[in-house]
Amino acid sequence: MFTKRHFYFAEIVDENILKLQALVDDDTSMSNSANHRDENQQQVALSSLDILDTMPEKEFDEITALASRICGTKIALISLIDCDRVWVKSKHGVSNEEMHRDFSFCAHTILHQEIFILENATEFYAGIPIHDPQFKIPIGSLCVVHDRPFQIDENQRSSLLSLRNQIEKLLELRLQMITHKKLRFLLDESQRIAKIGSWEFDLETHKIDWSNKMYDLFPKECADVPKTIDLHTSTIHPQDLNQWLATIEKCKVEGAPYTMRFRRLLGGREVWIESHGQALRNLKGKICKIVGTCQDITEKVNIENIVEQRKIKAVQNEKMSFLGEMSVGVLHEINNPISILSAQIQTLESCLDKKEKFEGKLKIMKNSVDRINRIINSIKRFSRNMGQEKFDEQSIQAIIKDSVTLSQLAFGTKRIKIEFKTDGPDCLVHCNLVELQQVFINLIGNATDAINNLADQWIRIETSSKDGLFVVRFIDSGSGISPEIESKIFQPFFTTKEIGKGTGLGLSISKEILHRHKANITINHEFNNTCFEVCFFEPRFANQVA
Repeated sequence: MFTKRHFYFAEIVDENILKLQALVDDDTSMSNSANHRDENQQQVALSSLDILDTMPEKEFDEITALASRICGTKIALISLIDCDRVWVKSKHGVSNEEMHRDFSFCAHTILHQEIFILENATEFYAGIPIHDPQFKIPIGSLCVVHDRPFQIDENQRSSLLSLRNQIEKLLELRLQMITHKKLRFLLDESQRIAKIGSWEFDLETHKIDWSNKMYDLFPKECADVPKTIDLHTSTIHPQDLNQWLATIEKCKVEGAPYTMRFRRLLGGREVWIESHGQALRNLKGKICKIVGTCQDITEKVNIENIVEQRKIKAVQNEKMSFLGEMSVGVLHEINNPISILSAQIQTLESCLDKKEKFEGKLKIMKNSVDRINRIINSIKRFSRNMGQEKFDEQSIQAIIKDSVTLSQLAFGTKRIKIEFKTDGPDCLVHCNLVELQQVFINLIGNATDAINNLADQWIRIETSSKDGLFVVRFIDSGSGISPEIESKIFQPFFTTKEIGKGTGLGLSISKEILHRHKANITINHEFNNTCFEVCFFEPRFANQVA
């Protein structure tokens, strides 16, 4: 360890220590540039500890003082082997901090597995390699040096090994702290980019703690205010506070994880927050904490609102387009029963004295009126204001019947027979009536276009229950859909129709509407013909209604 350079700058304890230099000069095994076989990895390990040229630390200094006292030597050092120097992390009995590694005993100590001892008639050196916690390779040494002939016994050797182990544990803790700081930095950066803050609420102490990013989700004047649950709730929009309190209370009692959205008042503006939370239990199974995250999703909500408005507009345009196509059919369908009514009224007087004939004419007139009412009621239901987004409980079979009626008015008979078959009870769903009508009408319209040029033209609509689900199948006389088209058919803007034709609602929007109604649409390959299958996941069957 001690070289000419070292002793030129050291505080000499005894002039006899200078004789150690002769040992360096005379020992041919102590050649220049003593490098470990894992030299490159050694430097990587040393660099990862970020310990070179750091200030003295009490924990290391206590170890060198203890090593000197246990072994009875004047000097003890903890040194680390850099690429061209030996840097002293802790020293006892000398004042120098580094020396060139070419003539360093410590640079040779790391080449040995255990204690490396050099002694002659006048001096003594004993060093033990220190390993890094990550790669387990030697990066430095713990050594003791004396200015006269000396020996250490087995107990002292064992003590040096124990002290070396403590140094390695300190290095492991240091690496863990560095890793923790890096992870914390990455977490803070990721939270900053994603606008996410993390938090922890202790139910026993009522103390809350959160990451720095959480402060960005509060007004600026709260930056220096202590973290409290009251501060957190004080900025929640009054209209959302009860929902927030109820959600937290449920998590405290039941322990179930949650996701909720609420608004926060931030500098005179509303900020939308999405919060995820879950309960933590202690060893006794008691809920003791709630932890989670808060994310600023204002931009996301704004985009969702824009998309929703565009979707509503698209559906509204589809509805108006459909009503336009339907107008001719409506005039024809209404004109026919009106003509019948007119004819019956003109001849009604002549049948006043003929009861059976009179009653027959009244029945014809009543059927004509019922037919007109059916058409008008279907149109009225379909023409509801879409902007209200009203959801209520509706009969699926009734929606299908209205959709068939409206489709026949819009598309005409086109020699296409539409058959409706039911198997089992009706299904009641909480839905937006007009949106589901448009999905069903779109499926009927697509089927009508697909089979328009076929010799055999028919559409069959079937309903059934399966495994607690309610299924509606739209089957037509077509021979199916090619795999190439099937892979794209539910994608936005995909169509097989000519430009300018079709209503534009599209299967992609139909799929989205059904998703909002807790339903899904797929292609059923069990049939030889084309079959679209709509499955409702939360049906309420008519026979279950009290």
